[in-house]
Amino acid sequence: MGYDDEDADEVEAILACRSIRPELYEAVEPFLDDPHPATREAALGTVTLLLKAPDLAELVPRAARRLCRVLAADGSSRERSSAALAMGAWGQDTTGLLNDPDPAVRACAALATGCARIPRATDVLLEALQDPAEADRWFPDPLPQIDGWLRFTLLAAVLDRVDAFEDLAPAAMALIPLASDYSVDRDWGPLLVKAFPTGYSPGLQLSDSQRELLQAVTANDKCWGNIGNKFRWLREAGLPEQRDAIRALL
Repeated sequence: MGYDDEDADEVEAILACRSIRPELYEAVEPFLDDPHPATREAALGTVTLLLKAPDLAELVPRAARRLCRVLAADGSSRERSSAALAMGAWGQDTTGLLNDPDPAVRACAALATGCARIPRATDVLLEALQDPAEADRWFPDPLPQIDGWLRFTLLAAVLDRVDAFEDLAPAAMALIPLASDYSVDRDWGPLLVKAFPTGYSPGLQLSDSQRELLQAVTANDKCWGNIGNKFRWLREAGLPEQRDAIRALL
């Protein structure tokens, strides 16, 4: 079988999976009201992905009305946060949740794409990142819509929404102590590139925030093992690949 045949088979398989999305949604939807929280959560995680498909857009209002009831109720922080994430993923308005009493719900609402240009939403994300370890403790087991620790998702959104590194420097300083070789692709690597958007060049006068970031990164032993993609990020930021060489810039 040639490459073209394999490619055609893959496309056919993808189209076949897409074709059953309506039936899959109808099968999963009843479990949104299951008496067991874990079952409701799993169902919502599946529904969140399914209703992002354009061909299922007509089903979003029905599901959104259900989640509005969840958000208005005095339920668990975890369930309300998951509902906020789902609403945001479907393009629903989550701005009314940016002042929710629960910081986890506020942060999940602020992650909505529709909040990308709303200063209050960016402020909510930055507030959460002032204590990233606490934000991670909101969901010791990641929500179905979140990949890994919550701080990674919060940071990714902030990096897209904030123009200048100086605006997120306090959050960066809070994140670096938690960073390591393992997390470089999701925290200190992107932060370095944000801090040096045009790359470091010899003789560049470092700003206070750039200097503080490099000091924090080089002080964290967990970032300097023999694994991870650190060298890729260092090169992209125009920085030396050796820890001592970076320290020499300070």
